[in-house]
Amino acid sequence: FVALCAVIPLGWMLRGKERVLERAALVMGLLPWTPLVTVNLVSHETYRGADRGFEFTHIDLFAWVLLFALPRPSEPMPFRKVQLLYFFAGALTLVGSVVPLYTAFTLWKLLRMFVFVAVMWRVCATPTRMVKVLDGLALGLIFQALYCVKLRYLDGYHQIAGVFSHQNSLGMAVNIVLPLQLARFMSTGSRLS
Repeated sequence: FVALCAVIPLGWMLRGKERVLERAALVMGLLPWTPLVTVNLVSHETYRGADRGFEFTHIDLFAWVLLFALPRPSEPMPFRKVQLLYFFAGALTLVGSVVPLYTAFTLWKLLRMFVFVAVMWRVCATPTRMVKVLDGLALGLIFQALYCVKLRYLDGYHQIAGVFSHQNSLGMAVNIVLPLQLARFMSTGSRLS
């Protein structure tokens, strides 16, 4: 509750402080590689659907702070209309849903995703902040590699998931980030990449 109440004031405090916002961009790239901290306001853990509650994570909290801290970019975010249409199409299913609460769980997740994408659009609108996001992603990969070595050789796990809930999630995350780092290395020679 305290963290939720601090989102807007903290975002306003960070406005215009470019060095702090650059560091925040680095943290934003690093956060997906850290163990997930979730808060579930309404939870139905026995429901076997894709979404089981109105949850948010530490990544969401950080993104919400940056939403209030960062100015709107000069260019509008692409595909906003597509996002709205998709959300409203999903919202229409509330009418025919047997348990509308379960549908609302998924709509909440969609809203969280749309806000995250909007925040990343704002973060990456400035090239220096975009470089910091890439630095954060590279540091996250390094952390994940070291953590996985620990899990495999010190803890004796055979199927390594890193900080993710499943080893396939780890593989997908690495497969998304690694080509970006390779392209950056080939383009700029960044040692971190």
